[in-house]
Amino acid sequence: MKLAADQLDCSIWCYSMRQHRHIVTHNSRPLSHLIARYALPFFLLLMVAVVLVTAFPDIVTWLPDQMTRG
Repeated sequence: MKLAADQLDCSIWCYSMRQHRHIVTHNSRPLSHLIARYALPFFLLLMVAVVLVTAFPDIVTWLPDQMTRG
């Protein structure tokens, strides 16, 4: 009886995974575009920060200098 219950659980799980695979594969492209659209401003801010730190390295060392003086 245990073997039959395990086979039934496996068949239910396999059936449910087949049903969800269609949803995941067809919606993955719009989801990636949505993530990219909302992540783009943060990426651009990160690039601005890299340019500022490269151009003015004293920005990075100002706070540690203030901590060691006190």
